[in-house]
Parts: sequence; C-alpha cells; structure tokens
Amino acid sequence: MTRYFILLSFILLLPFAAYNQCQPLGPIEGPSETQACTNINPDTYTIPNSADANLVWTLTGSPANIGVFIGPPSGETVLVDWNFSGTAQLCATPTNPCYGNTPICLTISVALLPYMNIIPYDTVCPGDFVSVNLGDYGPPGMTFIWNSTNQFIGIPPSGTNDITFTVSDVAVPMESIVMIQTYMGSCRGAGTGTAFLALPTPSANAPPPVTACAGAPVSVALSGSPGATFAWENPNPAIGLPTNGTGNISFTAASVAQQEFANITVTPLYTLGATSCPGPPVTLTVTVNPAPTTDDPPDVSVCAGEPVAVSFSSPVPGAAFNWTNNNPAVGLLPAGTGNIAFTAANVAATQTATVTVTATALGCPGPPQTLAITVRPRPNAAQLPNIVACAGAPVAVNFSGSPGATFNWTNNNPGIGLPPAGTGNIAAIAAPVTQTETATLTYVPELDGCPGQPRTFLVTVNPLPLMQPPGDVTACGGEQVLVGFDAPPGTNFQWANDNPFVGLPPAGTGSLIVFNAAQSPVQQTANITVTPVALGCAGQPHTFSVTVAATPTLNPPPNVTVCGGAPIAVNFSGSPGAAFHWTNNNPAVGLPPAGTGNIAANAATVAATVSATLTVTPVSPQGCPGQPHTLVVTVEKCCATSAGTLDTAALNACGTATLAVALPGNHALEPGDTLRLILYTNPQDPMGSIVQYSDSLLFPFLPGVMHPDSAYFVAVIAGPLLPNDSINAAAPCFSLAKGPVARWRPRPTVAVGSPPEAVCRDGCADVLFALTGTPPFGLEWLVEQGGQTLLWRQETTDAHELTVTVCPSDFAQPGEHGYLNFRVRNLVDRFCGCE
Repeated sequence: MTRYFILLSFILLLPFAAYNQCQPLGPIEGPSETQACTNINPDTYTIPNSADANLVWTLTGSPANIGVFIGPPSGETVLVDWNFSGTAQLCATPTNPCYGNTPICLTISVALLPYMNIIPYDTVCPGDFVSVNLGDYGPPGMTFIWNSTNQFIGIPPSGTNDITFTVSDVAVPMESIVMIQTYMGSCRGAGTGTAFLALPTPSANAPPPVTACAGAPVSVALSGSPGATFAWENPNPAIGLPTNGTGNISFTAASVAQQEFANITVTPLYTLGATSCPGPPVTLTVTVNPAPTTDDPPDVSVCAGEPVAVSFSSPVPGAAFNWTNNNPAVGLLPAGTGNIAFTAANVAATQTATVTVTATALGCPGPPQTLAITVRPRPNAAQLPNIVACAGAPVAVNFSGSPGATFNWTNNNPGIGLPPAGTGNIAAIAAPVTQTETATLTYVPELDGCPGQPRTFLVTVNPLPLMQPPGDVTACGGEQVLVGFDAPPGTNFQWANDNPFVGLPPAGTGSLIVFNAAQSPVQQTANITVTPVALGCAGQPHTFSVTVAATPTLNPPPNVTVCGGAPIAVNFSGSPGAAFHWTNNNPAVGLPPAGTGNIAANAATVAATVSATLTVTPVSPQGCPGQPHTLVVTVEKCCATSAGTLDTAALNACGTATLAVALPGNHALEPGDTLRLILYTNPQDPMGSIVQYSDSLLFPFLPGVMHPDSAYFVAVIAGPLLPNDSINAAAPCFSLAKGPVARWRPRPTVAVGSPPEAVCRDGCADVLFALTGTPPFGLEWLVEQGGQTLLWRQETTDAHELTVTVCPSDFAQPGEHGYLNFRVRNLVDRFCGCE
C-alpha cells in the first residue's frame, strides 16, 4: 500500500506599529435644539469615522435625569432616550492617545411630547347637541386635528380643536369613530381617539282598548319598532294597575263595585347601556267591570235512581248561572247552565260530586259557589250457587256483595232443616231425609237504608245410599280377579286399596273391580274399602280382603352341551317347596317331550349336532305357576382333531426372502386328517382370504400378488382333505388356530443428495444421505484414496435424512491430490440390512 502525506506550510505576518498623531474628530451628529422630543423613539448620535478613537460618552442636563443611554455609552454611535423637557449636553471623549483627550460636546434642547387623557365613549340620541372641549384632556398649549369615520350621525368629516355637532335621526344604531392628532410646538403626539354611538328614535304601536272583569287577569303585550322598550303611566290606579311601570302591562283587575276607566300613556324607548332615547307616546284605554255573586245553595244527598233538583239565585237582577260538575258518575253532566234537574245514577259505591256555580252579569262572572251532591249506592249481592247437601251434613251459606251490606233471607221449605227466614250468613245441619228435598232461598242486600236487587238460590238435601258387603277373595299371581258390588240403581262406588302389591291400584271407582293378580315372591294381602255414592252422597263404607298367593321362582338353569351318548344332568332350584315342570321341543337329543323335577339321562348318539329348547315352569304348593325359563341342550358329534397352537410373535422377512414359520405344537389328527399352514389377509374371514397354503412351514414372497409392508396373517388348519387337495372347512371336525402377523419388509436404501464436487485440503464439506426403510437406521461411511482408508465413521439416526461433515483435517493420514472414494457400508434399519 502506498501512503501519501500532504505537507502544509504557512508564514505568520505581524503588523508594523507606527505611533503617529491622528486626524482631529468631527462634530457630533444627531437631533438638537427642538428636534428632540420626550417619550418617543430613542435618538441616534454619532461622530463619523471615529471607531479608532475609542470614544466614551457622557450626558448632563437640567433636570439631571433628562435622558439615558440605550446600550453602552462608548464607541462611534450611542442611543439616547429623552425622559423630560429641558437642556442637555452630550459629550464624547476619545481614550486613544492618538486623538488626544479633549471632549467633543453637543448642546440639545428637548421639547415636551404632547399627550391626551382618554376621552369617554359617548352614546347620543337624535337631536342632541354634542360639544367636546379637547383642551380639557391634556396639558395647556396643545393643538388638535381630528377626522370622523361616519358623518351620517351629524358629525363633520374633520375639524380642528373642539368637536361640536347636532345628532341626526338614524334608522339603526350608528357609530362614528373620531381620530385625534395632538401637537406641542414641533413635537407631534402619539394621537388618540373617541367614538359617538347614535341611537335611533323608537316608535310604539297603538294597543287596542281592553275591557276586563273585576278580579280577572289583564295582559297587554306592547309592540313597536325593533329594539324598542316601553315606559307607561296610569292616571287611575283604581283599576288595579300601579301609576307607572315599564315593559308589557300585566295585572289583576281590581274587585270594583262599579265600572272604572283608565287612559294609560305608553312611551317607547331605545336603550343602550345607560342611555335611553324616547319616541312619540301612544294611549291604551282599560275598562274594568264589576262581577255578581251567587246565593249559597244547600248540599244534596240521595239514593241511586232518585230525582235531584237544585235552583240558583243572585242579588244581581238578570244574572245567569253556569255550573261545572267534577264527578259525572253521580249522573249529572260535567257542565251546564241554569238550574239543575237529573236522576241520580245507579252507582256501585257512594259518589260525591262538587258542583261549582258562577253568576254572570254584563259578561263578567262573579265569585263561584259550591254545593255537594252525594249519591248513595243500592248494594249488590253476589249470586250464590245452588247447594246440594247430604242428609246430616253441614250447610253453610256466606253472603257477599257490596262492602258493609246486610242480607235478609227467606226459605220456602223448612223440611231441608232451615227456618222460614233469617238475617246474615247461614250455618245449619241438613235434615236426615229419606228422600230428596229442595228449598228456594231468597236474599236481599241492604246498605245505608237502601235495599238492593233480590236474588235466589236452591238448597237440595239428598238421602245417604246403602250397599251389600262384598266377600274376601284369594287368587294366584297372574290370575284374573273379579269383584262386583250390590246397591240400589244409580249408586256409584269408590274404593281404596292399602296394598297395591296385589296388582290393584291404590284407588278407583266403579261397581266392578277386575285386575290380574301381581306376581310376588311372597304372599300379599290387601284390604279394599268400598264406599257407595249416590247423588253426591257417600254411604256407609265396607271392607273386604284380597289375598294373592306367592309366585314361585326358578333360578335360570345354564345351557348344556354334551357329546353324543354322554350323560345329561340338569338340577333345578328356586322358591322353597316349588315343583318344576318342563317341556322339550326336540326329543332327538335323548329327552322325553315333558317331565317334572331334575333331569338325569343319556344323550342320544348323533351324526351331527342336535339342539333342543327346554321350557321349565316353577309351580307353588298352592298350584300357582311362576315365570318360565328356557335352556338349550346341545348334543354334538365330538372329534379328536385339533390344529394345535402357533407362536403369535410377529414375523418379518426382508425383501423377497422366504418366510419360515415354527412347527405347530400339541396338534391332534384323526385318520384322514391333514395339517397345513395358511397365509391370509382378513382376520375376520381367514378361509375366505387365503393367499398361500404351505405344507413345508415356508411361505415364499409372490411378486404381483403380495405387497411389501402389508399385514398378512398365519394360521394352522386341520381336517379332512377334499378332492381338490384343500382341507374341508365345513367338516364337523375342522380345526383352525390363528398365529402371528407376518410382513415382508423392504430392504433399506441410501442415496447421496448434492454430493460435493471437491474438498479443499483446509476445508470441510457436508454430505446428505437420503434413507428409505423403517427407522432407526445404522450405517458406516468411509473416505478412501488409493486403497487407504483416510476416514471412517459409524452413524445412527431416527430420521430419513442424515447430514455428515467430511473434513480432511480428520483424515487418519494426509490425502494426496486426486480423487477420493466415498463409500457407505453395513446399512441396516429396524428390521433388515442392505445386501
């Protein structure tokens, strides 16, 4: 690498100092005499081309604080702010010896800057004369020049010194702003301003005359030009209105004894802040008339349905009467005129109406009077239902209806057990009649002396029925039981059962009981109580018993399978004391068609399997049968043929190798039987899915018929041969024993994916193996060159891909430049190795 360096050189030059005499300074430049004014922007003072003099400035004057420097008092230029009028001296003294030390001065006359106090804002009315003396708002000696923005209010557009004008009439509020400039000698002030707001002249609309009745509200809404308000004056307070006021007029007319008049003057005002401008007034006429009174009418109280009449009077002749009713439920309309005449309503409860009566004269109503009209109800009685009672039973009647009502009743048939008449509720005992008796009872409600509508109901008393007592009953379980009851025609029967385990429900009705006795392991007895009922009356009850004998039981016997000629032994058990009766549907097994008790016999000799169904029924000592049970007796033709057993451990063969099966053990053959192995595919149907037969215990792989990694099943069969050299699976002595699951496993393979083309001496390379087969895998790989093994590794993996890293640094001895041989050997998977 070539490096470059840059060399930088420089020379430091120093100035040559020469101390020569400097040129004299010029005069101070800046405002002097009357050019300087107080309270305005600072003035600038300077001596041109004096920067090297290093000037220092001073300021003196009368008064002493006539002015101040704005910023440092040094250098070529300074700023001075003047505070007061008077005479000042400004000096600049050089501090550079070159210029000497003689100060340069300037005398300055400072004039007073004119000013003004605030001129108040003024609100004016049309016709007002406005005069403003501007000299009253500042120091003596000032002059003024002013300009206005709106001449429509009457002010001139401009002027000098005082402001004077007469306000013009305007339609809406108008403002004119006046800008004022002040002067004091040659000094001009900052200027100020004021404004005048001219209000319009309001107008009022003339209100129409008003006539009111004494005590009535009077309300008059005043109107006029926009923004107008109103002030009014009343010359006659006797009408009820004060002598003056503002705004709309609202009051209650006085209770005058005679007619009163008032002419009220209304003045419109346009008001803004504290200024109000009046307009031309208008007049309102108010008339108040007196009101008549009504004589106090008496209250009225009547019963429902009675006539009501009320007359009204007044001390004022010719007075008319209007009335209102707050409760039309009394039968009177809500309102009307003149006297009152109506029929009281048929009310359900006491109703009271307040009737308000008002007398009217000259169109004015007088003070109202009230009277109460009370209408008492005629009570109601609830309709009672007819009563049917049994002889000797209580009879209770409770009357109901309007609250507080009493009830009077009469009876047209004392034979039922009640007196001919009475008052209030009834509590009695029905007479012991022997035949049906009926009475009509009439009852009338009464409340506050007003009787209600009478009502009637019937009371019927029926006699009690009789019946013949039934006898006791005994039955077996499952047997039908029938019991009938005897009583006069028209009698119904209600019965109750204290033990439903006999098969009868807990209760029922009817003149006949029919049921099937229940099956029970123990005897059951029920007491049945029967009550006769006629015309709703229950007679004397009677009780009888129903006894159901115990139902015997049989312990279910097991099925029996024996060889032909062998003994058949069946022992029955069940309820104590029970007998067992049986029937046989197939005597070919060696048993008779029927029998009683346990079975002990020899089975028939059969050529093929024979079965019989035996039905066994238990019977109690009382002769009651129980639930029957069945058993199957099977007689077989027994054989000695047995296929034996096979080891069930799974078998695996690699590639297409022949599969060897271990010899079956403990097999037995009858003459003519053959033992063979089969290879099949369906565990549920071995004989229907056979792939191969074998007599040599070997099964070869059949390409095109069999498939690698598929499940095959091995079984051993024994039995007689058929003409086609297969074993007869339908033979009675055919035997099959299942064995292991067998699979032909594919041999594992290995392929190298993306092998490296070259490996450098100081580098490494990855080699990817792609494996097929069943994990886990094991393999060895070697790197060889010239017959020498440079590197050897043994690998195991559970995956189908394996990456190994080849590094020359791991070689057992240095390799030479040239080709390397990469080799894999001893590849195995879970089941097979690679050949």
